[in-house]
Amino acid sequence: MKNRAYKARILLVEDDQDLADLLIKFLQEDYDVIHLINPYDALDFIGLDDVNIILLDLSLPQMDGLVLCQKISKISKAKILISSARSAIDDKLHAFKYGAQDYLAKPYDPRELQVRIELLLNKDTRLNKDENLYLDNDALSVSYKDEQISLSTAEFEIFSQLFRHEGQILSREQLANAMDAHSLDSSLDSISVLIGRLRKKMKVLCEGADCIKTIRLSGYKYESI
Repeated sequence: MKNRAYKARILLVEDDQDLADLLIKFLQEDYDVIHLINPYDALDFIGLDDVNIILLDLSLPQMDGLVLCQKISKISKAKILISSARSAIDDKLHAFKYGAQDYLAKPYDPRELQVRIELLLNKDTRLNKDENLYLDNDALSVSYKDEQISLSTAEFEIFSQLFRHEGQILSREQLANAMDAHSLDSSLDSISVLIGRLRKKMKVLCEGADCIKTIRLSGYKYESI
Protein backbone atom coordinates (compact mmCIF):
# COMPACT_ATOMS: atom_id res chain seq x y z
CA MET A 1 0.00 0.00 0.00
CA LYS A 2 1.22 3.47 -0.88
CA ASN A 3 2.14 5.80 1.95
CA ARG A 4 -0.47 8.58 1.94
CA ALA A 5 -0.02 12.01 3.41
CA TYR A 6 -3.41 11.67 5.05
CA LYS A 7 -5.85 8.93 5.86
CA ALA A 8 -8.78 8.97 3.48
CA ARG A 9 -12.11 8.33 5.19
CA ILE A 10 -14.20 5.34 4.17
CA LEU A 11 -17.80 4.94 5.24
CA LEU A 12 -18.69 1.24 5.28
CA VAL A 13 -22.45 0.64 5.13
CA GLU A 14 -22.78 -3.09 5.76
CA ASP A 15 -25.21 -5.16 7.86
CA ASP A 16 -23.06 -8.31 7.95
CA GLN A 17 -21.07 -7.70 11.13
CA ASP A 18 -18.59 -10.51 10.50
CA LEU A 19 -17.74 -9.15 7.06
CA ALA A 20 -17.60 -5.61 8.39
CA ASP A 21 -15.13 -6.66 11.10
CA LEU A 22 -12.95 -8.38 8.49
CA LEU A 23 -12.93 -5.36 6.17
CA ILE A 24 -12.26 -2.91 9.00
CA LYS A 25 -9.33 -5.00 10.20
CA PHE A 26 -7.92 -5.14 6.68
CA LEU A 27 -8.40 -1.46 5.82
CA GLN A 28 -7.92 0.45 9.07
CA GLU A 29 -4.14 0.67 8.81
CA ASP A 30 -4.38 2.79 5.67
CA TYR A 31 -7.80 4.40 6.00
CA ASP A 32 -10.10 5.95 8.57
CA VAL A 33 -13.00 3.46 8.46
CA ILE A 34 -16.44 4.28 9.84
CA HIS A 35 -18.97 1.43 9.99
CA LEU A 36 -22.73 1.97 10.00
CA ILE A 37 -25.59 -0.47 9.45
CA ASN A 38 -28.66 1.75 9.30
CA PRO A 39 -29.08 3.59 5.95
CA TYR A 40 -30.63 6.61 7.67
CA ASP A 41 -27.67 6.86 10.03
CA ALA A 42 -25.42 6.76 6.96
CA LEU A 43 -27.28 9.65 5.34
CA ASP A 44 -27.05 11.69 8.54
CA PHE A 45 -23.33 10.97 8.84
CA ILE A 46 -22.63 11.93 5.23
CA GLY A 47 -24.49 15.19 5.77
CA LEU A 48 -22.26 16.11 8.71
CA ASP A 49 -18.84 14.63 7.91
CA ASP A 50 -16.44 14.58 4.99
CA VAL A 51 -16.11 11.13 3.38
CA ASN A 52 -13.90 10.07 0.47
CA ILE A 53 -15.23 6.59 -0.28
CA ILE A 54 -18.57 4.98 0.56
CA LEU A 55 -18.42 1.19 0.54
CA LEU A 56 -22.06 0.25 0.18
CA ASP A 57 -23.90 -3.05 0.54
CA LEU A 58 -27.20 -3.32 -1.33
CA SER A 59 -29.15 -5.67 0.95
CA LEU A 60 -29.69 -3.38 3.91
CA PRO A 61 -32.41 -3.10 6.56
CA GLN A 62 -35.05 -0.37 6.18
CA MET A 63 -33.85 0.81 2.74
CA ASP A 64 -32.60 -0.93 -0.38
CA GLY A 65 -28.99 -0.10 -1.16
CA LEU A 66 -29.82 1.13 -4.65
CA VAL A 67 -32.22 3.69 -3.20
CA LEU A 68 -29.55 4.71 -0.70
CA CYS A 69 -26.98 4.99 -3.49
CA GLN A 70 -29.25 7.39 -5.36
CA LYS A 71 -29.83 9.49 -2.25
CA ILE A 72 -26.12 9.62 -1.43
CA SER A 73 -25.15 10.77 -4.91
CA LYS A 74 -27.45 13.77 -4.51
CA ILE A 75 -25.83 15.03 -1.31
CA SER A 76 -22.20 13.91 -1.51
CA LYS A 77 -19.24 13.99 -3.90
CA ALA A 78 -17.81 10.86 -2.28
CA LYS A 79 -16.99 7.94 -4.56
CA ILE A 80 -19.49 5.08 -4.16
CA LEU A 81 -18.19 1.52 -4.39
CA ILE A 82 -20.91 -1.12 -4.28
CA SER A 83 -20.03 -4.26 -2.28
CA SER A 84 -22.83 -6.76 -2.76
CA ALA A 85 -23.74 -10.41 -3.21
CA ARG A 86 -26.27 -9.24 -5.78
CA SER A 87 -24.50 -9.81 -9.09
CA ALA A 88 -27.38 -9.49 -11.56
CA ILE A 89 -26.65 -7.17 -14.45
CA ASP A 90 -29.77 -5.10 -13.69
CA ASP A 91 -28.48 -4.34 -10.19
CA LYS A 92 -25.13 -3.27 -11.62
CA LEU A 93 -26.67 -1.09 -14.29
CA HIS A 94 -28.99 0.58 -11.79
CA ALA A 95 -26.09 1.15 -9.38
CA PHE A 96 -24.06 2.98 -12.03
CA LYS A 97 -27.15 4.90 -13.14
CA TYR A 98 -27.74 6.02 -9.54
CA GLY A 99 -24.20 7.31 -9.04
CA ALA A 100 -21.90 4.40 -8.14
CA GLN A 101 -18.38 4.52 -9.55
CA ASP A 102 -17.52 0.84 -9.07
CA TYR A 103 -19.22 -2.49 -8.28
CA LEU A 104 -17.57 -5.45 -6.57
CA ALA A 105 -19.59 -8.67 -6.29
CA LYS A 106 -19.24 -10.76 -3.13
CA PRO A 107 -17.36 -12.86 -2.29
CA TYR A 108 -14.11 -11.08 -3.14
CA ASP A 109 -10.54 -10.90 -1.94
CA PRO A 110 -10.02 -7.83 0.29
CA ARG A 111 -6.84 -7.13 -1.66
CA GLU A 112 -8.93 -6.47 -4.77
CA LEU A 113 -11.12 -4.13 -2.76
CA GLN A 114 -8.04 -2.27 -1.60
CA VAL A 115 -6.85 -1.81 -5.19
CA ARG A 116 -10.26 -0.55 -6.27
CA ILE A 117 -10.34 1.93 -3.41
CA GLU A 118 -6.90 3.18 -4.36
CA LEU A 119 -7.96 3.67 -7.98
CA LEU A 120 -11.00 5.68 -6.91
CA LEU A 121 -8.90 7.86 -4.62
CA ASN A 122 -6.37 8.50 -7.37
CA LYS A 123 -9.19 9.63 -9.65
CA ASP A 124 -10.22 12.05 -6.91
CA THR A 125 -6.95 14.01 -6.95
CA ARG A 126 -8.18 16.53 -9.54
CA LEU A 127 -10.24 19.48 -8.40
CA ASN A 128 -13.69 19.62 -9.93
CA LYS A 129 -13.61 23.40 -10.18
CA ASP A 130 -10.13 23.69 -11.70
CA GLU A 131 -8.99 20.87 -13.95
CA ASN A 132 -5.50 22.38 -14.23
CA LEU A 133 -4.49 21.53 -10.65
CA TYR A 134 -3.23 18.09 -9.61
CA LEU A 135 -1.77 16.47 -6.52
CA ASP A 136 0.77 13.67 -6.96
CA ASN A 137 0.80 11.58 -3.78
CA ASP A 138 3.85 9.58 -4.80
CA ALA A 139 6.07 12.48 -5.88
CA LEU A 140 4.86 14.87 -3.14
CA SER A 141 4.26 17.50 -5.78
CA VAL A 142 1.55 19.83 -7.04
CA SER A 143 1.05 20.68 -10.70
CA TYR A 144 -0.76 23.63 -12.20
CA LYS A 145 -1.15 23.71 -15.98
CA ASP A 146 2.32 22.79 -17.25
CA GLU A 147 4.28 23.73 -14.12
CA GLN A 148 5.14 21.58 -11.13
CA ILE A 149 6.57 22.20 -7.67
CA SER A 150 7.88 19.76 -5.09
CA LEU A 151 6.80 20.08 -1.48
CA SER A 152 8.25 18.80 1.75
CA THR A 153 6.35 15.94 3.35
CA ALA A 154 4.84 18.26 5.95
CA GLU A 155 3.86 20.87 3.33
CA PHE A 156 2.24 18.21 1.18
CA GLU A 157 0.31 16.80 4.12
CA ILE A 158 -1.09 20.22 4.95
CA PHE A 159 -2.03 20.99 1.37
CA SER A 160 -3.64 17.55 0.96
CA GLN A 161 -5.87 18.24 3.95
CA LEU A 162 -6.87 21.70 2.76
CA PHE A 163 -7.38 20.38 -0.77
CA ARG A 164 -9.61 17.54 0.38
CA HIS A 165 -11.70 19.92 2.50
CA GLU A 166 -12.04 22.69 -0.08
CA GLY A 167 -13.95 25.66 1.28
CA GLN A 168 -13.87 24.38 4.87
CA ILE A 169 -11.91 26.09 7.63
CA LEU A 170 -9.36 23.81 9.30
CA SER A 171 -7.74 24.87 12.54
CA ARG A 172 -4.06 24.39 13.29
CA GLU A 173 -5.00 21.63 15.71
CA GLN A 174 -6.98 19.80 13.02
CA LEU A 175 -4.11 20.07 10.56
CA ALA A 176 -1.60 18.87 13.14
CA ASN A 177 -3.76 15.91 14.17
CA ALA A 178 -4.08 14.80 10.54
CA MET A 179 -0.36 14.88 9.84
CA ASP A 180 2.18 12.11 10.15
CA ALA A 181 5.22 14.33 9.57
CA HIS A 182 4.34 16.84 12.27
CA SER A 183 5.09 16.13 15.93
CA LEU A 184 2.18 17.00 18.16
CA ASP A 185 4.69 17.76 20.90
CA SER A 186 6.02 20.73 18.94
CA SER A 187 4.43 24.15 18.91
CA LEU A 188 1.38 24.73 16.75
CA ASP A 189 3.21 27.83 15.57
CA SER A 190 5.13 25.52 13.25
CA ILE A 191 1.87 24.95 11.36
CA SER A 192 1.72 28.69 10.69
CA VAL A 193 5.31 28.61 9.45
CA LEU A 194 4.56 25.70 7.12
CA ILE A 195 1.43 27.46 5.83
CA GLY A 196 3.54 30.54 5.08
CA ARG A 197 6.06 28.52 3.07
CA LEU A 198 3.31 26.63 1.28
CA ARG A 199 1.44 29.81 0.40
CA LYS A 200 4.56 31.34 -1.18
CA LYS A 201 5.19 28.23 -3.27
CA MET A 202 1.59 28.03 -4.41
CA LYS A 203 1.53 31.70 -5.41
CA VAL A 204 4.58 31.16 -7.61
CA LEU A 205 3.06 28.03 -9.13
CA CYS A 206 -0.40 29.48 -9.67
CA GLU A 207 0.60 32.77 -11.27
CA GLY A 208 0.07 34.90 -8.17
CA ALA A 209 -3.27 33.43 -7.15
CA ASP A 210 -3.66 33.01 -3.38
CA CYS A 211 -5.58 29.77 -2.93
CA ILE A 212 -4.78 29.34 0.78
CA LYS A 213 -6.78 31.74 2.92
CA THR A 214 -6.11 32.63 6.54
CA ILE A 215 -9.30 32.95 8.57
CA ARG A 216 -8.47 35.09 11.60
CA LEU A 217 -8.77 33.26 14.94
CA SER A 218 -10.11 30.16 13.16
CA GLY A 219 -7.56 28.58 10.83
CA TYR A 220 -7.09 28.13 7.11
CA LYS A 221 -9.04 27.05 4.09
CA TYR A 222 -8.37 26.22 0.44
CA GLU A 223 -10.29 27.95 -2.35
CA SER A 224 -10.00 26.76 -5.95
CA ILE A 225 -8.15 29.00 -8.36
